[in-house]
Amino acid sequence: MATLPTITDDHFDGGKNLDRGTTTYGNNDLATIIQAAEVDIDAIETRLTSAEAHEADHIQGGGQEVDGDLLDIDFTPSNYTPTVTAPATDADHLTAHLSGVDVEMVNMGQNLGVASSATLIQAGQPVATETLTVGADTYEADGAGANINFVIAGTAEGTLDNLLAAAAASGTENLFWEKLNATTLQISAADAPQGNISGLNPSIALDASSLTNYSWNVGDVNLNTLGGDASGQQEYGVSSIAVTAAMISAGYVRFSYPFTVREWVSNVMTSAGITRLTQNDTFVVSGNDIVVTLNGGGAPDIQATDVIRIVAYA
Repeated sequence: MATLPTITDDHFDGGKNLDRGTTTYGNNDLATIIQAAEVDIDAIETRLTSAEAHEADHIQGGGQEVDGDLLDIDFTPSNYTPTVTAPATDADHLTAHLSGVDVEMVNMGQNLGVASSATLIQAGQPVATETLTVGADTYEADGAGANINFVIAGTAEGTLDNLLAAAAASGTENLFWEKLNATTLQISAADAPQGNISGLNPSIALDASSLTNYSWNVGDVNLNTLGGDASGQQEYGVSSIAVTAAMISAGYVRFSYPFTVREWVSNVMTSAGITRLTQNDTFVVSGNDIVVTLNGGGAPDIQATDVIRIVAYA
């Protein structure tokens, strides 16, 4: 680096003016130094301009697009679980976090359904070659043929255990088999043989009439008659109406929904928030509506200022 002389007043106008073309600092004349400085400034400006233009390379469609799916997220969530879903390959990837949030949002408000189920009760030992029918599966006591065979053990409970083992290993119906106690097995609708119990309502015929000392607690029926309710997203609507004197005079209040109402849960509270347990007013489904017929507005029935709250399901 050149060593610059001390500039005094002699070097300004009126003094001993410097000639930028001839005055020297060290081994360089002033003109050369200024020119070099200008080159450096131009280079800096070029880099700044290039940096601004380079930003476009990292956005969608750019030459060096940053893959946001795989950004590393160190945050540890409390209300959802990161789910590794392509293109993510690690639970710390942004896509895994977003997938976990997506799953949680689906589960919010989701009706998980009610699984159809039945219990098989034994009161003693069966007889060899007798059969139990569960849908497409036929279980045979001490059988040796094409049926699903189970061994008659030395005790009735041992035989029940053998039946459970045979069903768990070879049953083809989408059922979950389990032992409740020494005399009872339970079957529940599932998403696969011995899979996860699900809110499903399958058509599976139950017949224990040919197996001595065995019977279903519901009789020989089809499993689809036992109250199962399909799982999955279910439409529902929540309504809350404060009853007015005009509604009492009209004799009814109507709750309308953007779907056909299949079932509902209702609650009536006083304006003080106390549940009105006894009332003679009626709730009736009429297509997309629930019509509440008011019984005059006197105690113990629904009265003016009471609040009717209904959750209706499609």
